[in-house]
Amino acid sequence: MYRLSDAYSIINLSPTHEMWGGKMACAQTDAQRTMLTNALNDSLGCFSFTLITSGTLELESNETALEFSAGDMFTYYPGSFVNIQRVSDDYHGTCLIVDQQFTPGSETGRDLIRASLIPLTRFGRPKISLTPAHAHRIGSLMTLMQHYMAEPSSVQGNILESLYSVFIADLSITQDLDTKPLVSSRSQEIFISFYALMLQHFVEQRGIAFYADALHITDTYLSRVVKHITGHTVLQNLDQLLAAEATWLLRSTTLTVSQIADQLHFASTSSFDKFYLRSRGMRPLAARKM
Repeated sequence: MYRLSDAYSIINLSPTHEMWGGKMACAQTDAQRTMLTNALNDSLGCFSFTLITSGTLELESNETALEFSAGDMFTYYPGSFVNIQRVSDDYHGTCLIVDQQFTPGSETGRDLIRASLIPLTRFGRPKISLTPAHAHRIGSLMTLMQHYMAEPSSVQGNILESLYSVFIADLSITQDLDTKPLVSSRSQEIFISFYALMLQHFVEQRGIAFYADALHITDTYLSRVVKHITGHTVLQNLDQLLAAEATWLLRSTTLTVSQIADQLHFASTSSFDKFYLRSRGMRPLAARKM
């Protein structure tokens, strides 16, 4: 999938003063800039958190229509399919984007996954409606991170990693809301662990048994948890990531369709072609031409 630095290049934006080492970026966004992201949202290998500060935003996320206004936050995670449908002229927001490979396998990485999936596990959709005080605090943290990204120094990395950890912890406060969660804390942890495993192994491992065994639970239990939270089966969630990876390979490399099919462990070019048509509504060569 597209890395953070690739994303800036694809939509012709300068990373100057907005990105730190290809690992993290924090930027102010408006209507025009937001619409440009539709070029990436089906294959972006990043987590992102967008706090709406003014105006309205309408989008479709994994077949669910969502509306956002000031004080709402939209979270994106690799493999989710998003299409920005309408943005008001007065729309503004602050967006924090973190490359998927920034903290692989670490506890901080799990915290990142947990924070990005809080809206999904608690409310069934990637949207958080923050209180005014919480939105102001989160926004201040994001602005501070943007400030330090614009001022390179010998301690820049240490400062940004610390602020990033505070941001994730503060956003996780939404887990302590009085509203009844969509699923139990046990199911949340199972799903977060499943998602972390899926990010690492979705190309090679497409059977539910692998993930259930790794989590020491039954196939049936894992299937029930994933279906309840996402509305899709384990295999459908794996297919989302696989289709995103395929789109990236088609658009950013010169590999033939046959070579891509082989790299993604399909039995044949024909089976890859059928998979991509089913997942994206077009054939691989059509996606490449886009």
